[in-house]
Amino acid sequence: MSNLIAGILEISVNGKNLNAIGNFTLNLGINKKEMLAGPDRVHGYSELPQVPSISGEIRDGDALSAVNDILKMSGATVIATVANGKQYMFENAEYTGDGNIETEEGKIQFEAGAMSATEI
Repeated sequence: MSNLIAGILEISVNGKNLNAIGNFTLNLGINKKEMLAGPDRVHGYSELPQVPSISGEIRDGDALSAVNDILKMSGATVIATVANGKQYMFENAEYTGDGNIETEEGKIQFEAGAMSATEI
């Protein structure tokens, strides 16, 4: 049994691997609960959906035939595989970032929101 729990990440969009950089954040879209309190006591809570999302930085290079493929991404399937082997699939994903490209190191901010996300 391996004790590896963090570090390595592979990310693909529609089956094509991207060059991931650094830390990524994944949100599976589980409903978010917020406690509601008045001046007298806690009254209960509200529950609202969250948008499943994935964000981090990728590097331009051979993995991208065109940066526009990412910036105009629509209806895509994004799969993230983390160090411990768990995989997360984001379906019907849309690029939601600002489209910023940093030229010094070829970095592109990758942000996607999806209609659904699951651990596979």
